[in-house]
Amino acid sequence: MEKKSILKKNVGNTKQIFIICISIILIFLYFNYKVEINDFELYQKLIAYIIMFVLILIMICLYTYINNSKLKIEKIFLVVAVSFCTLLCIAMPITKGHDETIHGFRIYEYANGKIVSDGKNVNLQREVVDALRDKPSYNSLFKQSKDNYNTNTEIVNIESRIASYSPITYLPQIIGIYIGKIFTSNALIQLYFARILNMIVCITMLYYAVKLIPFGKNVIFLISLIPIAIEGYVALSADGITIATAILFISFVLYLAYGVKEKVSNKQMIILLLISIVLAISKTVYLPMILFIFIIPKERFKNNKYSWLCSIFLLASLVDFIWFLTGTKTNVGGQNQSAIEYIILNPIQYIGKVLYTIANRGCIYLEEIFGGYLEWNENVKIYVFPIILLITTILLITKGEEESFKFKNWQKVLCLFIVISTTILIFTSMFLGWARLELNYIEGIQGRYFLPLLPLILLLFSRRFLDDENTTKNLALLILIMQIFVIVNVAIFHL
Repeated sequence: MEKKSILKKNVGNTKQIFIICISIILIFLYFNYKVEINDFELYQKLIAYIIMFVLILIMICLYTYINNSKLKIEKIFLVVAVSFCTLLCIAMPITKGHDETIHGFRIYEYANGKIVSDGKNVNLQREVVDALRDKPSYNSLFKQSKDNYNTNTEIVNIESRIASYSPITYLPQIIGIYIGKIFTSNALIQLYFARILNMIVCITMLYYAVKLIPFGKNVIFLISLIPIAIEGYVALSADGITIATAILFISFVLYLAYGVKEKVSNKQMIILLLISIVLAISKTVYLPMILFIFIIPKERFKNNKYSWLCSIFLLASLVDFIWFLTGTKTNVGGQNQSAIEYIILNPIQYIGKVLYTIANRGCIYLEEIFGGYLEWNENVKIYVFPIILLITTILLITKGEEESFKFKNWQKVLCLFIVISTTILIFTSMFLGWARLELNYIEGIQGRYFLPLLPLILLLFSRRFLDDENTTKNLALLILIMQIFVIVNVAIFHL
């Protein structure tokens, strides 16, 4: 038996070494092709090849460490997430994340003490505005001297659409700017401090999500490391905190429902309340997700289940409602009134627009969910990985041998209601913001908006999950290879 076990392990290691070697060859060929078609100068080619060899070395070192250690899955997640979030934070210049400029403006306004914005004008130091102007290449990022970003100058007013999310959503980034101000007056460096703090908080939340969820750990591991999700963690935006909070929320609810047998403690209820509030206030469209708390069985409560859970839902809704009324005066697009009237007067036609949009753009949303397009204006396109990640996800939720849990019919209906209602709210929010009534579809919808719902959707489709150690290590290898290709694409685009 022992000889068979050793032989099986050696065969597994041989396969993995073969996969790594093939991957290195493919990375080299792909990298060489990208360098040649970009017609780089000699110094750019030299930098590009140095980047490639460093990334390949990092991949080999990380996988060797993971494969030879007995780390739990949450520790493996930590190793991979910290490494590649840091690399993408370096590789992707400030302003290149999705909507990073408008989020950056709002974050800096919060750091300056401006809580309420009209959503149309920005009042910031000139150097902050300059630091958040488009930087298409590394040269444009570093060509100015550091004194050009010194923040001790006059305030300027510019017209700009600006994000209207709550300070709670931006809290790590606001704190990052405060910390940055301690060390430097350079606005650009302060914004990188904001990115780093956001990354740390998101990774921490996702670490506990992977650790706490009682089943489907590999699925959460994979979803948390989808390239478009990583972009959210390291960019100046609300996406990272929203995605991480949603995944942690779902994991914690499943932990309370299926992971423990003892009664839910007051401490756990407070934690659940705090996570629910952050999720609700991150983006109002995800408020229906808080209803997921009702799947927790009544046997887990010392007293009345519904009084506790209703209190959590109502408090989270109240905080979100108060912010919605007092914290923003944004009227993006200027067509809210006509859009509201259209929905009220033509509900059937509006539902038709939603269904038509899904039918025509559903495949694009699916591709975007799994990271086919990165950066603002979809600068970096990676066509093959969404297919690979989708197939991998399907395998992870269908190949498990034993049922991990069993939803009752009413729980399935609840999850389905959450998914449908949240989807409708996502479409409606974009319709109110960007409505062109003459169009037969709704503009502005992007696949990443559905990432917080992805774990719930998968729960509806499967009760069997591959969670063994060998699958985890193979999944880690896939993600390492995938992330190398991602960083390669991002780095070459900005050289």
